[in-house]
Amino acid sequence: MRDSKSARTRYPLREESDKVGTERRKDEKKLLPTILGVIIMLVLLIVILYAVVLPKEEGTIDFSATIDVHATTDTTTSAEISIGHPTDPVNFMIMLQCDSASGVYVFPSNEDGVELTLDSGYDLGTIVYLDRADNGLVDSKDRVLVSDLNPGTEYRIRLLWKDGYELDSDRFSTRAG
Repeated sequence: MRDSKSARTRYPLREESDKVGTERRKDEKKLLPTILGVIIMLVLLIVILYAVVLPKEEGTIDFSATIDVHATTDTTTSAEISIGHPTDPVNFMIMLQCDSASGVYVFPSNEDGVELTLDSGYDLGTIVYLDRADNGLVDSKDRVLVSDLNPGTEYRIRLLWKDGYELDSDRFSTRAG
């Protein structure tokens, strides 16, 4: 039978390499949580950069906007425009629809009392922008007056972003003449 002492003296490197291997495995076990922590932090950083820091796509809207019709006669109506963040009116368009016909009107300038110009479609009426604060910006309580409408007709008015994205719309009917 062999003496264990003689085996140790014969193969001293094996015993040392076993100790080194055991220590290495202990160090690797300590290293794994650190690596996982670094990976998690990198993923969180990427998510934060994507959600907060990177610029939004051009034309996206991140504020509320409404258009509400308030007063209608046989040939005119008044619609209130309310924008959560004051914005230059030339960034908007108004679409007026009647049956299957529609017309898209654009703001030629940001002046109070300016008549919107027909950009495409059918001329269904005359639209005038009223800047109540007279600040050159569309904000809360600004109005558009729509005239030259047909009596006894149902219409839909849409507030559009300049790229055609619909912000809000409202339906109204003119009184029969």
